[in-house]
Formats: sequence, C-alpha cells, structure tokens
Amino acid sequence: LADSSSKKVAKLSDMTELDCALLDAWMPGHERTTTLLMGHIVTNTNSVPHLGDAYGYNLTYNAMASQKGNALHRHPSIEIFVNLDAPFEFAYGKHGQHKVTLQVGDAIAVPAGVTHSYKNVMDGHPSQPGRILTVFPGRASITWDDGVVARARAMGAKCSDSGIL
Repeated sequence: LADSSSKKVAKLSDMTELDCALLDAWMPGHERTTTLLMGHIVTNTNSVPHLGDAYGYNLTYNAMASQKGNALHRHPSIEIFVNLDAPFEFAYGKHGQHKVTLQVGDAIAVPAGVTHSYKNVMDGHPSQPGRILTVFPGRASITWDDGVVARARAMGAKCSDSGIL
C-alpha cells in the first residue's frame, strides 16, 4: 500500500454520496444516491472515485428508500450486485417481466445484454435507505430502456441522446 500512488482505503464516513449521478435518478421512483468507490459511473464519467484507479472495474454503492430503484437498462458486460442491508427485487427480461427477490448478503450476476432493474423492497421506515454494491467490469457503458432518456430530460436532466450527463 505504501508504495502505490493509488489510494487503497476509503472510509464510509469520509465518502461522498452523489445525488442524481445516474440519469434515471432524476425520475420519480428512481431517486437514489451513488457513491463511487472505483472506476466510473456509467452516465457520469467525470466523477472522482474514492479508491483511485479503476483496475478494469467500476464499483459503486447505491442507496435508496424502500420502493425506489433504477430504471430498466442493459450493459455490454456482466453486472454483479450484492445486497448490503436490505432485500432487493430484481426485474429482468426485455420488459422486466421476470422477477427475483434477494435478501441481505445475496448476490446476482446479470449477464451482458440482459435488460434489468432493481428496487429496494425493505419493509420499514421509508426514510431508512437500503444499499446495494454494484460491480461492473470493463468500460462504463449503459443502454437505457425506451423512454428513460426522455422522462429524465422532462424532469430537468441535461444529457446526451444516449443518457450521458
């Protein structure tokens, strides 16, 4: 660690949570914060990671209230999720028609090209956030489901036609 130019320790208490770091966070029902640990955020490539170099991976914490989550999207590589402190429901398939609920500590690996989304399904106080760890190897890239970019723009997001903020 001492010989490296990259920071290797990031304390949760020192990390910055970013509001609206992801395009769909502009839309009602998808509000969440993102904490970038390593690499890049798929729709916000200028964010600075807490752990320095990417090492070929993108690693984030996402926190959201119960019944909030992300919009349907897909990536050109696998995406791995680990529920940290709440159960999450994952929807997958072209229209999100398939669903599976994972409990705290469970993990899921969504294959490249599979349309998917997740939401916090924790029972409890709505202001108590649930967090999920996201691991995304390779170049940060995303394709949003039909209508996501237009809905985010209608809520004030300034982005490219592909949804990059």
